[in-house]
Amino acid sequence: EIVEHIRRAPRVALNVVLPRLRQKDEEWRKARRDMNKIWREVYKDNYYKSLDHRSFYFKQVDKKGLSPKAFLLEMRQAQE
Repeated sequence: EIVEHIRRAPRVALNVVLPRLRQKDEEWRKARRDMNKIWREVYKDNYYKSLDHRSFYFKQVDKKGLSPKAFLLEMRQAQE
């Protein structure tokens, strides 16, 4: 609808649309500045976690290796 008005009467439509676009641009810039503060904290919190991308697998192996069943199996193999 707005594009159609701009095509029909560009001078009139732009006088209405341009201030609104500037207002929205300022709102988005402010929102981005506010979100950048939040994103910076999130990035900082997750940085070291991102370096440890294999920890899940190590935890899985440790959990299986330290279970009572694994200890019994290891003791039986040591006796043999």
